[in-house]
Amino acid sequence: MSTISIKKTILTIIIHCIFWALVFLFYVYYFGYNSSDLYYVLGFVSFLMPVTILSAYYINYHLIPRFLLAGRYLKFTLYAVYTFIITTYLVMVSIFLAFIFLADYYYDNMSPLSRNYLFIFVGVFIVLFLATALRQLHHAYQVQGRNGELQKLMLEADLKLKTQELQYLKSQVHPHFLFNMLNTLYGMALRKDDQSPDTILRLSNLLDYILYRVNQPHVTLGKELEHLIDYVELERLRTGDGIKVEIKAEAADHSFVMAPLLLIPFVENSFKHGSHLEGKLEINIEIETNEEGLLFNIKNSSKTRTQNHKGGIGIMNIKRRLELIYPQNHDLKIVQSMNRFEVNLAIGKLDVNRPVAKLS
Repeated sequence: MSTISIKKTILTIIIHCIFWALVFLFYVYYFGYNSSDLYYVLGFVSFLMPVTILSAYYINYHLIPRFLLAGRYLKFTLYAVYTFIITTYLVMVSIFLAFIFLADYYYDNMSPLSRNYLFIFVGVFIVLFLATALRQLHHAYQVQGRNGELQKLMLEADLKLKTQELQYLKSQVHPHFLFNMLNTLYGMALRKDDQSPDTILRLSNLLDYILYRVNQPHVTLGKELEHLIDYVELERLRTGDGIKVEIKAEAADHSFVMAPLLLIPFVENSFKHGSHLEGKLEINIEIETNEEGLLFNIKNSSKTRTQNHKGGIGIMNIKRRLELIYPQNHDLKIVQSMNRFEVNLAIGKLDVNRPVAKLS
């Protein structure tokens, strides 16, 4: 047994002793009313105390926990009746013993209140009711404390689980993104494109962003835009005149705080699954911020039913990340119509104190 447990046990014993000492004094005052025979009163109370203590502990530590709190109401009622009968019997025995040993068989030698069965039972059952009420209040407090600790442990476990899930999702983003970029660089190397150094520099910037900057739980929209533009330029270099991309972000506050790597998967999806109509893949990106948060819209040309509405692994990861980082604070709509695939994303302001949003 630990030192803390020993101290708690000693404290509990002391509290119980104080309570029963107060009950003893109450009995002495109660049954000593209009009586000057202190010897008889003390003796009578000494007969009643064991009955009261045994009944109180049986009710509070056996009857209520085993039957009432366990939902076994029929048995509780039955045993409660038995307890009442036995307690009444023991009280009668105490009265009889007091009559024999303390009053010497003389009714007039008994204190006034000890002659009246009603007052005796009222005094005893008041104490039993008080002891039961205090015990159940203490039990309710303990249960509330345990529930609070359990809830805290559950929240901590949920936080760790979500943090691990975010780590897993981030680890999926990296190879998925790098695979696309290396394919781009490989294609340019095969063509011996003169713009390969510029492409490598941009890829280096992207790697720096992925490996270092997004290890923070949040970034500014400006940094996210730089990342997005680098990716778009890489795709432009790879495909030449086959892509027309327009980015509008003039109405956006570049200091807006957001979770990293939220926008690029939608851009990747547009390049990967978009369709060339009349020889061009058209992509339009609009980003703006307001008092409520950030609005992101991306449209790309697409032949009907050729672009996956649900998206690949990147889109699925983003949906899950949004649920974890922006719970009930985001709105994602993906719509495919004739010759157009469109994504609308709205996110609220990020709670920077929310630890689950941390990616590192």
